Amino acid sequence: MPAASGTILDINGNGVARTVRVYRRDSGALLGSTTSSALTGAYSFSDAYTGEVNVVMLDDSAGTTENDQILRTIPV
Repeated sequence: MPAASGTILDINGNGVARTVRVYRRDSGALLGSTTSSALTGAYSFSDAYTGEVNVVMLDDSAGTTENDQILRTIPV
């Protein structure tokens, strides 16, 4: 099953909890949502979709140094 995964770190290299959403790049359809680990920053998403996706990481906390990010990738 293809997966999109990674680690979200703050500017000090510490893991942070963020909402992570995965969208189909061709249609914009939401494939799923998860939250990265507050301890390690790790996230993982598995789905049967094999095409290109956008992984959107949202900074839910006001006043933090981590900005929202969009990562364009192909699940492996």
